[in-house]
Amino acid sequence: MDIRLYTDADLELFNDWREAHKSVRMYDGSLPETGLVVQKEGQDIAIGFLVRTDTNICILCYPVVNPKVHRDVRKVALDYLVKAAIEWVELSDFEILYTWSGMPLQVKRLESNGFSVYDTNVTHLFRCKNE
Repeated sequence: MDIRLYTDADLELFNDWREAHKSVRMYDGSLPETGLVVQKEGQDIAIGFLVRTDTNICILCYPVVNPKVHRDVRKVALDYLVKAAIEWVELSDFEILYTWSGMPLQVKRLESNGFSVYDTNVTHLFRCKNE
């Protein structure tokens, strides 16, 4: 697998995948600057973003996988994405990589990559201006 940087041209693909997984669409300007795209043999498999904060915490958010790819390939791609995010943080000034998941299997996968569970049963809420 390989990794490349997300570009604005990937937004439609990202949103198509999110909709296929019953998640809401994201809009231009609502995504972090640093996005990672995992590829296998030139095919995009997973996308995730890193939010750089003004603290020692970096946030891995909005991971999504290509719904048309076999489940085993998606799992490997998600692990690759997480490991790339960990490596990026280790090479930066950040000390903590934070993420969340409501999927038990994903939580187990994150724990196997060195993450610790700090909260459970958390609901994430957004309030959008002008809505």
